[in-house]
Amino acid sequence: KIDRIAFHELIQKEELVDSRGIDLLTLNRSMEEVKNYEERRRMGERLAEVRKELGITQQGLAMRSGIQQGNIARIEGGKYNSTFDTLTALASAMGKNIDIV
Repeated sequence: KIDRIAFHELIQKEELVDSRGIDLLTLNRSMEEVKNYEERRRMGERLAEVRKELGITQQGLAMRSGIQQGNIARIEGGKYNSTFDTLTALASAMGKNIDIV
């Protein structure tokens, strides 16, 4: 495990490899990918939760939104990086808005 503070100090000093030979830029990209996946997964879970609360199937949401059912499944599973327009179409089809925090 790499200490986050030490990691950021090394990056600021432009030391791209730590004392153990770990490529810090690659590690940083990997950490960002994990963070992005977690956010996609969280958003997808929330989309599925709202859809189910409304009693809408993925196919029904696809018909209402114009987004393919397979893409909805990938979004709900956190495996698809959706555009703002796609998310807006899905939210609108469920009578919801997208809140940005």
